Amino acid sequence: MKNNYMSDSGLVNPKSSAKLIATILKIQPKLEHFPYKSPSLYNEKVWKMLDTAIRDNSSRGSAFEFLIAFTLLRENISPFYYQVEFSNIAWAEFDILIYTEEIGPIVFSCKTSLRERWKQAELEAQLLRRDFPNSRSFLITMDPHESSVANKIKNGPKSGLEKVMRSNQPVFNRIIEEIKSYTVIKAPVGIFSKSTLVSLPL
Repeated sequence: MKNNYMSDSGLVNPKSSAKLIATILKIQPKLEHFPYKSPSLYNEKVWKMLDTAIRDNSSRGSAFEFLIAFTLLRENISPFYYQVEFSNIAWAEFDILIYTEEIGPIVFSCKTSLRERWKQAELEAQLLRRDFPNSRSFLITMDPHESSVANKIKNGPKSGLEKVMRSNQPVFNRIIEEIKSYTVIKAPVGIFSKSTLVSLPL
């Protein structure tokens, strides 16, 4: 696999889908390829192109996770972790995790469409809160029906998820700004059983 900003940041490796990476790099050859005004506008622009180019659901899901990761890198939020499993939290994999000095983990669960998938994100957020009471968990989507899921969570039992949002809406900008107010650090050694460390390419 040739070096590019996706491999240089640690986001992909030789086992990653070469076809998907090639599609993304054709659309966005460099991380700074598109003018950047805000997270939501960037996500709106790039996702339209990715959504048109990628048809199978599995690849669309991965592409959306990459897009959120690109957004963090464009915002100089680094390092963070991709596809994380904790040593002491069973049956949970967190899509994107930012570890902070002040509150520990901040998690993004990324779903192109919600349907019943939000329940998994909710369960994972609850499990995370058991070990990290101050952690924050967000469900990020492009599903236009996100408000109905947000209401289900709001009106249901006490939730581990703090907010459900579309990444092409202004609320996403506000969350990104909140994250930038924390001190982002590497996670303590040994707390993950599986993770990919992602950082700004040198």
